[in-house]
Amino acid sequence: MSGRLPAAGGGKDRVPELSAMLTERFAAAGEQILAGLEETLLESEERVERTERSQREICRQRRLLDAAMQPVVRLHRAVAGGGRSVN
Repeated sequence: MSGRLPAAGGGKDRVPELSAMLTERFAAAGEQILAGLEETLLESEERVERTERSQREICRQRRLLDAAMQPVVRLHRAVAGGGRSVN
């Protein structure tokens, strides 16, 4: 395409050709936009999954730390004389 406008009245025969060219270019641009959106969506989903895994790991570690910092002491009664309880 030369970039010049056709002379008045002489470009009617080129309308279908130009229309086809524009349709092809718009379709290609749409495909590129869609591919970019799909890639962005996949990256976002991966980021969300990593964040969720990190949050689960942080919660697990927090529970372990809480258990280590707050030990539970369990007292058991002593049994005297061969396994019989003393009243």
